[in-house]
Amino acid sequence: MALSEQTLIDQIEVTSNGTIQVREATLVLRDDVEIAKTFHRYCLEPNADLTGQPEKVVDIALAAWKHLS
Repeated sequence: MALSEQTLIDQIEVTSNGTIQVREATLVLRDDVEIAKTFHRYCLEPNADLTGQPEKVVDIALAAWKHLS
């Protein structure tokens, strides 16, 4: 019975004002079968510092913020 933990970004949303909402899921797996899941959410305001953000969050943020006036 091997337990492991995996964290992934499972949701990225862009609001009408350009805020990026990111949801990270942390999965607890027993023999590669999910037995528990928790979520952590955070927001990035337009033109926020994207240093350290995952590549797909950066790509979506830059695309969304490019069209803001």
